[in-house]
Amino acid sequence: MKATITRILPFSLLAVVHALFISAIFMDRTTIHTVLCILFIILFFTILAHPKLPIFHRKALITDLSTAALVVLGAVLTYSIQLYWSPGPVLAAAMVGTIASFLPSINKKSRLLQLSPAAIYCGCFVGMSHKSIAADYVFIIVAGILSGLVLVMTRNVFQGVSGKLGSIAFGGVSLAAFVMYMLIEW
Repeated sequence: MKATITRILPFSLLAVVHALFISAIFMDRTTIHTVLCILFIILFFTILAHPKLPIFHRKALITDLSTAALVVLGAVLTYSIQLYWSPGPVLAAAMVGTIASFLPSINKKSRLLQLSPAAIYCGCFVGMSHKSIAADYVFIIVAGILSGLVLVMTRNVFQGVSGKLGSIAFGGVSLAAFVMYMLIEW
């Protein structure tokens, strides 16, 4: 039973984030019926492919906490570069991501350094948020923490599938915007 919960919960979380992401992309240009049709087709193929995906179970609290912290680090660095140097969000993320890609070569035996480029790059997507959405560092840190938690929860889901890090960052930023809005309105 536990293996089922550890497989279904992260999959469901990532599926909801992907559905929100895809809805946000298509919502401006098409009707709600088209968006629902596209989401249904994607959900159908995802459910069809899900049992065939490999699952990897591991428990490492320190590595998980470090992964979440690295997401926050990538978000803050990218946001700082785009805020103060003004190269644009894509170039700022590329700079941070390129530097992060060299971290595993420092110590090839360190599991943390091997996992750090993906975590930092996920944070880069969070740090690419526009100033109108991410007004300050508090928002970036909250969004980074939420994205880091989602990344840790979904570490065994869709490994090697493209778009996972960006979708996680979108979910973290969306959730942070919702939380901040609720705190302000409350």
